[in-house]
Amino acid sequence: MGEITVRKGLAFYESGAIRSFEPLKKIDIQTPIGIITSYDNEPNGIHGDINSVQLSEDGSIEALSTVDHAVEVSSGKSGELFHPGVKNNVCGDERKVSVPMKVRFDKRRVMFHDNPKFSFEIEHCRFEVIKMDMTTKEPLYSCAG
Repeated sequence: MGEITVRKGLAFYESGAIRSFEPLKKIDIQTPIGIITSYDNEPNGIHGDINSVQLSEDGSIEALSTVDHAVEVSSGKSGELFHPGVKNNVCGDERKVSVPMKVRFDKRRVMFHDNPKFSFEIEHCRFEVIKMDMTTKEPLYSCAG
């Protein structure tokens, strides 16, 4: 992936390989189903063990969080759209905030929202990564102004 500036979290395997990190800015990541922009607008600041980009020990992508892309999964005649969510900001309902979508990759499967019910075999499905156009803002933690 190259050199990336991280914020709030960075975790390593015992071998020294990077296990997960929280990027400072949005980054495009090549995944088994296409390029997805990874970023969590509200990363967990308590510990840095589980971050929005998770890698296997060999450096391949294991999971990511995105607020920028949806994924349409088609298998045969039916299709299903998975996308980030939206919630009200802590300061009021008039300001909306994106809720990241988690996408997890296995050797042959893709899972959305960490829910086994939303798990699909890569070989038997078609995946279309779609840019989201959401009118949300970064979270505000100070309700003044």
